[in-house]
Amino acid sequence: MFGLVCYVRGTLLLVKFYLVNIWTLHELPQWMRNPESLAQLVEEETKGPKKTSFSLRLPRAVARKYNGEFDRMKGEMRQLHAGEADRMSYQTTLFLLFSLRLACVYTAWLGNVRATLALASLQFLVAPYSLFVSLALAVALAPPIYLSHYIAFSSLQAFAHLAAGFLPASLLSMLASLTPYCYISIGPGFVAAFFLADQALCVYCHAFTPSKEFTLRETLTHAVWGFLNTKTYTLVVLLHMVNAGVSIPLWLWLLDAQLQVTSRLASSLSRRWAHWMELFYHQHRMAHLPKVYEHAHKLHHYLHGTLAFDAHIYGNGMPEEFFFLLLELSMGLVWGLTPATLNRLVLQFSVDNKFGHTQKPTDHDGGNFHADHHLLHVKNFGIYNSLMDMYFDTSSNNTKYVVKPSLYCPGQEEAVYQVVREQEEDHTVFHFTPANTPVVE
Repeated sequence: MFGLVCYVRGTLLLVKFYLVNIWTLHELPQWMRNPESLAQLVEEETKGPKKTSFSLRLPRAVARKYNGEFDRMKGEMRQLHAGEADRMSYQTTLFLLFSLRLACVYTAWLGNVRATLALASLQFLVAPYSLFVSLALAVALAPPIYLSHYIAFSSLQAFAHLAAGFLPASLLSMLASLTPYCYISIGPGFVAAFFLADQALCVYCHAFTPSKEFTLRETLTHAVWGFLNTKTYTLVVLLHMVNAGVSIPLWLWLLDAQLQVTSRLASSLSRRWAHWMELFYHQHRMAHLPKVYEHAHKLHHYLHGTLAFDAHIYGNGMPEEFFFLLLELSMGLVWGLTPATLNRLVLQFSVDNKFGHTQKPTDHDGGNFHADHHLLHVKNFGIYNSLMDMYFDTSSNNTKYVVKPSLYCPGQEEAVYQVVREQEEDHTVFHFTPANTPVVE
C-alpha cells in the first residue's frame, strides 16, 4: 500500500511540474520553440548582400528557472523512493510488458477491442509511471499530428459529400462506378505489405546509407527488439482495422497529401499554441527522471546505440503508446476513420525518423544529434536542432554545434550553420556562421 501511495504522489508531482513548467518554456522566443519560425528568421537574417553570419540572443532567466525546478524535481523523486526495495527486477518488468503487448496482438487478431484496451491498461500496474509518460506524450503529439489528421480527413469528406449535392446525376453515376477503385481495404495482404515495406526501409537506411557498422548479431538484435518495442503498436492497430473492415479512401488520402491539409493544420496549431518541439523536449527530459525512466522510455534505450529498426514516429518505448492506441482504435472502430498512422505526414515522420535513428560515421550537418542521445542517454533531449539543448546545458556540446534549418526553409536545403554559444551575464547569444563541412567535436 505504501508503494501505491508513493506512485500516486509521484504522479501528482509529475503532473504539477509538467503543467507549471510548460509555461516556463513557453516564455522562450518563438524561434527557439518552433523550427518554422527559426527557418523564417534565418531567411530574413541572410537576405542582405553578402550577409551570411548573424546572431540571436535571449535571456538566461528561463534556463535558470527551468533547470532549477528540474533539479528540485529530480531530488523529490529520489527522496520519494529512497530506500524503497524494487517490486520486481527490470527483466521481470520487461517480460510482463512484452507479454501484455503480445496478448494485445492476439486479441487484435480476434477483433476483441475491449480485451485489447483492458490488457494494455494493465501496464499501469506493472509500470505505474508509464501513465504520466504516455499521457505527456499524447499531449505533445495528439494536437499537431493525430488531431490534425482526423480533422483534415473528416473535413475533406464532409466537403466532398456537400459538393456531391451540386453535381449532375450523370457525373454522380460515373463517380459511383469508380468507387470500388477509390478505396484500399485494410486486409491481411495490406498489413503484410506494410510491414515488408517498413522493414525494407529500415534495411535501406542501415545498409545503403552512411551508417556506423554493426555486426550481424547486433543488427538482428536491434531488428527484433525494435519490432517488438515499436512495430507491434502498428500491428495491433491494423489487425483491429482488418477485423472492423476499415478501408483507406485513396482519393481522400491523395487529396490530403496533395493539398497538405493535415500539414497545414499541424503548422497552424503549432503557431497558435505550441510546436511539438518544445512539448517534446519537456516530455522527453521528464521521461528520463529517476524511477520514471525505467517505467516507460527505458525500453527505447535498452540496447546501446540505435539503428533505423528502433525508430517509431520519433522513437519511444512501448509503454508510452497507450493513449495513441485508445485514440486510433476509437476513431477507426467507432467512426470508421483511417488510422492516423497511415496519414502521409505521419508516414513521412516515420521515414525521417528512421534516418534520425541511424548512426552516421561522420556528422557534418547535425544528423547524429539524436543518435548521440542513444549513446549518452542524458544529453540531446530535443528534436530538429540542438538549440534547445545548448540553451539548457543538456547538449552533448553546449558551446558549439551544427544546425541545418532546412526542414521548413525552401531554397536552403543544403544550408548548414556552425552555431557557437556565448554566455553573457543575463543573456545567451547564438552566433550562426555558414559552414560547408563542419564536424561536431
